[in-house]
Amino acid sequence: MATEKIYERDVYRTEQTAAITSLEPVENGFLLTLDKTIFAPSGGGQDRDKGYINAFHITDIYEKDGEIYHKVAVKKGLWFPKTGETANLLLDWNTRFSNMQRHTGEHILSGAFYELYKGVNKGFHMGDDYMTIDIDSEEPVTWDMALRAESYSNKVIWENLPVTTLNIDKREDAKDIPLRKALTLLEDIKIVCVGNPANPADCVACCGTHVAFTGEVGIIKVYKAEKNKDLYRIYFDAGRRAYEKLAVIYEQAQSLGVHYSTQPENIFDRILAREEKEQAVRNRLYNLTQSIIKERQKEIESSMASGTNVFTYNDLPLNDLVKIGNGLTSVIPLVLVIIQEEEKAALLFSDGKKADCNKLVKDTAPVFNGKGGGNKESARAFFTTLDNLMTFVDALNKHLR
Repeated sequence: MATEKIYERDVYRTEQTAAITSLEPVENGFLLTLDKTIFAPSGGGQDRDKGYINAFHITDIYEKDGEIYHKVAVKKGLWFPKTGETANLLLDWNTRFSNMQRHTGEHILSGAFYELYKGVNKGFHMGDDYMTIDIDSEEPVTWDMALRAESYSNKVIWENLPVTTLNIDKREDAKDIPLRKALTLLEDIKIVCVGNPANPADCVACCGTHVAFTGEVGIIKVYKAEKNKDLYRIYFDAGRRAYEKLAVIYEQAQSLGVHYSTQPENIFDRILAREEKEQAVRNRLYNLTQSIIKERQKEIESSMASGTNVFTYNDLPLNDLVKIGNGLTSVIPLVLVIIQEEEKAALLFSDGKKADCNKLVKDTAPVFNGKGGGNKESARAFFTTLDNLMTFVDALNKHLR
């Protein structure tokens, strides 16, 4: 006997007694069916309900051949009713209502895309952080189009339109109903209409749970729109989850407003202005650094002597010191060593013919607890102490005399 689906005619019922019609022990609990249930299984892109049977947590709900199967977690040895006995059902209302808000919100937004752009929803997913619909549209769905659909959807919510379910026995009986999508079922069809069925904001076959009036959805917020293969994926949410996310975002915007001494709605312009100033500073710093690099190259070149030439610069980072040395390789008599004491590093440069910088580092640095490498023209050596670094440089001087 098929389970009586109370949730289809009364989505607001949160408690119920029901007779157990079958009971099967499974791992960590029981799998059972009831003569009636208030728990909706997964379906239509919507996740299952949550709740309790005789105070035991329901871990899964699914439908098969008209029966609704409930899996409950029951520790071994605890009492549970037997087949034919009565069980007490308690629905997790927060989960149910959130599902109703979100699923109805999906109908409203899908209807908006259809009404505004003739875009057809080809896929729906209800995730923990957001929902998605995949819209088939002849014209590319832009962000502005998505925002217009969002605005249209929220107007539907504010009108507090009725949401009704039409039970249709056969597909041909639905020929005069203005459906958003063609029916695929042949019989026992449930059609959800948002607003007047004669001129609805949305009308489509669906087996999920929905609110009674659109005002209960509260809010719809679109997060992102992007191309997804041949369709356009819209990321959004509705109801309590949308509100909670927007509340977090606004709290962050308030904090940023305090940080930037402006109102939240002016933060973007304030950040852009700050970035322009910072970019100007970076440009000046870059030009100044390039001037310093050229001055240092002139200084080194004018002081260059035969053998090993050692210079110490602690006011520039390693990458800038590398630029100094790389610009001098053609005029280096033998080896140029630039020391950066803060990094405990020695940078070696040569023309690659009179000396092999990589070989010098590989052969000598490990002797003084250093490591590094590079190529013939340039190499780096790093040390654990400044004494080791200076001893390494002294050893190079003696070796290259």
